[in-house]
Amino acid sequence: MPIHLFKLPILVRFSVVTELEYQEIFLLSLCSRRTTFLVEKAGIRAPKLTFQLEERNGYNRFKIGIMDNFILLPIIRLKHVTELKSKGTFTVKFGLEYEADTSLQLRCKMYCMQDGSFQHIIDCAHEPVVVQKAFQKHINSIFHYSDTYHLILSMKCKGPLPNITNVSKIQIEDETVDPQFLTNVLTRIPLNLHKLPRLVRLLIVTESDYQDLFLLSLCSHRTTFLIEKAGIKAPKLIFQLQERHGHDQFKIGLSGYSLRYGWILLPIIRLMHVTKLKSKRKFNVKFGLDDEGDTNLQLRCRMVCMPDGSIQHRIDCANDPMVVQKAFQKHINSIFHYSDGYQLITSMKCKRPLPHISNVSKIQIEDETDTVDPQFLKNLLTTYPDSHTLSVVPDIMGELPKDSPFFQVQDIFVQSQCGPDYFHNFVGRNMELHNVAFTEQDVIQFLQKWISNEAYHNLETLSLWTRYATNGGNPINGDMIRQAIEFERYDPNEPEKRPAQYVVESCPYVGSIPGKYDLDERFVEIKRITDGKRAFLYADGVHVKLFVLKSSLNEINSSLINCSII
Repeated sequence: MPIHLFKLPILVRFSVVTELEYQEIFLLSLCSRRTTFLVEKAGIRAPKLTFQLEERNGYNRFKIGIMDNFILLPIIRLKHVTELKSKGTFTVKFGLEYEADTSLQLRCKMYCMQDGSFQHIIDCAHEPVVVQKAFQKHINSIFHYSDTYHLILSMKCKGPLPNITNVSKIQIEDETVDPQFLTNVLTRIPLNLHKLPRLVRLLIVTESDYQDLFLLSLCSHRTTFLIEKAGIKAPKLIFQLQERHGHDQFKIGLSGYSLRYGWILLPIIRLMHVTKLKSKRKFNVKFGLDDEGDTNLQLRCRMVCMPDGSIQHRIDCANDPMVVQKAFQKHINSIFHYSDGYQLITSMKCKRPLPHISNVSKIQIEDETDTVDPQFLKNLLTTYPDSHTLSVVPDIMGELPKDSPFFQVQDIFVQSQCGPDYFHNFVGRNMELHNVAFTEQDVIQFLQKWISNEAYHNLETLSLWTRYATNGGNPINGDMIRQAIEFERYDPNEPEKRPAQYVVESCPYVGSIPGKYDLDERFVEIKRITDGKRAFLYADGVHVKLFVLKSSLNEINSSLINCSII
């Protein structure tokens, strides 16, 4: 039964209004000036509001609503049409102070949604920028809203950008995006970084993620300069080269972790090397004010939806990969003030030359189903001579010569099958072999050379994993190894004679973390004859570990003497 609100007591009127949903309150406010005044006096306040502009059936439609679990609950749905049907139209003048150009002729339609609820859509043929401004101001008024808006855009919309104010967050929902469109958004939407106070500009930049900052830096020299001045520093960066759909793709990003996938790379930039760049939505970028013409790159930016639902941007480029990689690395280093070493992840499936990047400190070769030959390893370590860590996942085909630069690398991790020559010829600090075929005599020979100081002077850790199938079907005989050397067992009555734990600080592959081992009764202690340096040996079953203390016994005694003198 219809109820006449204005014949009810004022407190009852307010009670009725406050029980309504936001969409119903908005529609009520359009009925008359008295209902608008009633809604305003009820003092209802809306939470964070979102403005969305999208394309539907050839028309632009905008919504103002509330985001709930990534779903927009509209307060208003308005469709911009070219002509308004005369049936069912009505005229609304927003606010007592508005001019005639905001007296809008509207048509309201009701739709039944899939979930059984009803939604109202308002059609309007007026100038979109006038309509959007009027509706935003009306929403702000009736809900006493002064907070910022979240803006969701689509490049499918053909008209001008929305005429709304107080935008703090922008989201673009398309598969591909034109960087010129990004520039227009950041300069034409009222969120104009360069017109904001300097401290506000820097605050907005520092709150953005690394990928957004990189894309923003491509818009203009001014945005590049703004990001550099913000002083944002990136943590350890990773450069990954992989094959995707017949093309080589490289990424520069950060190490991340996912409960579903474990270690993941969080890209700052994702670039695909293509043979020809489609003409649609190309743009030119010159990296740095001082760069030469050969780093004027023609690019195309696309938006890709990832399996986890997140949105990533991919840049296509047909320029020389060597030039592109050098330019992008230099740009990343500049905007994020990065001078640390890079970790390189490469794949044997990539057919082009090795990446043209500098300051590589760690290398990882992935693709478990592939193989790698000794010549590739030599080329790799010659190209990146400063690398101190190497991780190899695929099988190494062929014998590595004793003088191979492979054995000179300080930290090595090999997952594939290999032989005892790998640890016999090693001259670095840390080696971990996950599928190595060896005998007790191979380990005894290694230990005797370390004890006599004949070899392995820089060794810190050695970890050998074997499998019964690679060792004649038998486990390692730890007693045989221990009987061939002099050692000291763990004394539970004097636990202070050795450290309680040993920390393996080497992290040879992406996602690995330092490991801690209890030096309990499973380990025996051995000493190097020449300087008394101590090491702890575990040998049993399928595993051999050797941990060398960084300080020798003489150094420890000298330190104790100095401490007692002081």
